[in-house]
Amino acid sequence: MDRVATPNSKRALVFLDTNVVLGYIRGDPSEAKLFAAGAADLIHLAVNPIVLQELLLADATELPAFEEIRGHLHVIPLDLEKIEEMMAGARSRRYHTAHANDMLILSSAEACNFLVTRDEFFRNVVIPESLEVMTPEELVSRLGV
Repeated sequence: MDRVATPNSKRALVFLDTNVVLGYIRGDPSEAKLFAAGAADLIHLAVNPIVLQELLLADATELPAFEEIRGHLHVIPLDLEKIEEMMAGARSRRYHTAHANDMLILSSAEACNFLVTRDEFFRNVVIPESLEVMTPEELVSRLGV
């Protein structure tokens, strides 16, 4: 799958799951380091409309901490064809615990180099080799920040 175009293609594109953005808003140190790396132009940070919706439902988008990071988030559009393909694959693999939002997040994250999450579901689902799933601490360690 093609990677999403970014202003500087030499930087990795990092998809952030909702729990990581909420972690930053709560003041978690590893998440803060990720956003500092994004602000320092070491990586591109990305979300999709589903993550934004989940943040909105959690009342996080009104908080000052969200306003601080908003301009650093690249929003990846949803690809309906890809989503349909993934949902069919999920049914055939019998991912009964998969929530539709998880599949929508994964469909967008596939356009990135990394999916950063604390959700164990993404560690157990079949993920393309081109997408690395890791925790904020693992990516911070890899970046050396």
